[in-house]
Amino acid sequence: MNKQAEQYFFDLISLKLSGDATESQLAEISAMLKANPSLQFLYDQMIEPVYCDKEAASKADQAYATHYVKMQLAGKFDSNNDNIFEPELEKSSSFSKRKFALIAIAACVFTAFFINYSLRLDKSVIKQTNNAFVNEVITKRGSKSSIKLPDGTIVRLNTDSRLTYLNFTAGKTREVTLEGEAYFDVAHDSSRPFIIHTGKINIKVLGTSFNVRNYPQDKVLETSLIKGKIEVSLKSRPDDIIILKPTEKLIIAKEQDELSASTKTIASIDNKVVLTSI
Repeated sequence: MNKQAEQYFFDLISLKLSGDATESQLAEISAMLKANPSLQFLYDQMIEPVYCDKEAASKADQAYATHYVKMQLAGKFDSNNDNIFEPELEKSSSFSKRKFALIAIAACVFTAFFINYSLRLDKSVIKQTNNAFVNEVITKRGSKSSIKLPDGTIVRLNTDSRLTYLNFTAGKTREVTLEGEAYFDVAHDSSRPFIIHTGKINIKVLGTSFNVRNYPQDKVLETSLIKGKIEVSLKSRPDDIIILKPTEKLIIAKEQDELSASTKTIASIDNKVVLTSI
């Protein structure tokens, strides 16, 4: 989605929050969410009620002050107030108190969302381990997210899941850690294996599409393969390796470290493999 379309999306959300969105505009929001699943997280955060407390208001004031100074330095407007337009609201104005309150609430929600989302991004980018930046993507319950990793691999993160990975544009391997469920369509690179770490197993991808299920509350870990080939090994028994072929599904009992491979018909997502890690 280009910046112009993204800005239009935010304009529509503002209209919805203020109660001024028409039925056609609400339909446009639904259509844009369907066409761009990555917007769902932003939409949920903006629509979900947010308590705009004093701390959030203070941060908003600081953000405005910073923006004001930048605009002055850029020469966008004069420092005096002579050219500032301040409309007077007459008693007969159609701009009712109720409408003003709705817009104030919408502004509060958007400000709180913007601060919260910025802090989330800062937190995910600033995390550093052994001088390597760690990226973290989290989907809350009821939402999903599609991610394109630096190497071109596509990951569809299911609800209530977490994916962490280094900025692996360099190095001999491409490694991620999964908690929850995700579908992987791995970009081919024979010189750098793609490795997925879960609570109990490591999955080495040999060019493939697959699904991994690894929710903490589940008693078993499952991985299903649609095309290509993957190599699975237990962390506690690294020498025991199972290689899955298309239509095969691997089930691992978490408590017993038992491996059971079976050939099954695997449901596809957009004709691609879904892998759930345990």
